[in-house]
Amino acid sequence: MGRGGRHQSPSGIPHHGRKNPDRRGPVQAADCRLCTGVLDELRRIWSSPITRETLFENLAADGCGKDELTILQKLIDAEKSDLFDVIEFVSFALQPITREKRVALAQFKIFAGLDDKQKDFLEFGLSKYIETGVEELDQEKLPDPLTLKYQAIERRGRNTGRGRQYSHYVY
Repeated sequence: MGRGGRHQSPSGIPHHGRKNPDRRGPVQAADCRLCTGVLDELRRIWSSPITRETLFENLAADGCGKDELTILQKLIDAEKSDLFDVIEFVSFALQPITREKRVALAQFKIFAGLDDKQKDFLEFGLSKYIETGVEELDQEKLPDPLTLKYQAIERRGRNTGRGRQYSHYVY
């Protein structure tokens, strides 16, 4: 059992405590409140590059890794969405949201209280996210495009102060 008495699948995603926890597909309307908690947990896991990678590792061990999710992403015409949306689609029958729409919905919260330089810095990161997906924002990959754009990543990074705190707004 996971936190709060919820069961977890081998992939680490909490499930609904059904007799068949590995059941794929839409949940019933009666499960709606439970689904909200599970979706919140999935968003929490997805919002951190470290826990997101662990999720991918666990899903791969269950036979549904990044390659399989990418194939499904193409089949459901969600190539401008994240693999997060594919997981939501498979697990909860939720329609995928494009990265562009996801940013548009969260932009107000993300930019609240920031100055123009900070907004410019984050707009660049968000444009990379829209263009190529969440993988481009992983800690190992992000410094290269930032260095190319700003030639002074350390100085710009200090100016934002809250760089790692924004992914939870997008999901």
